[in-house]
Amino acid sequence: MCDDLIIADSKDADFLKKIEYAITKGQTILLQDVGVNLDPTLDNVLSKSLIQVGKRFSVKFGANDIDYN
Repeated sequence: MCDDLIIADSKDADFLKKIEYAITKGQTILLQDVGVNLDPTLDNVLSKSLIQVGKRFSVKFGANDIDYN
């Protein structure tokens, strides 16, 4: 098992928290047991709708802008 891999199961209570953590830390994430429809919170992440301010990138994740690494 790789230390950099985060596994997020869609049934987990902390599913979105794991994804947010992986995005901000630049870690690899595996989305497990996802159905046909994904949570709309992931739309900006999956379409890579990034916002650049100076040299930093962020992405809208739910109601917040989070750092994108």
